[in-house]
Amino acid sequence: MTADQVKNNLRQQGKTITAWAKENNYPRKAVYRVLNGQTKAHYGIGMR
Repeated sequence: MTADQVKNNLRQQGKTITAWAKENNYPRKAVYRVLNGQTKAHYGIGMR
């Protein structure tokens, strides 16, 4: 799934990235970094 697909799915569900991160126990900044392509997410928090 691409970052744009994830963002669109969240919009359709009426959720923000911040809300999703909080519900799933991820740091908000880490989620934004992965979705914006700043972190590759090959290992660690971004990989989960």
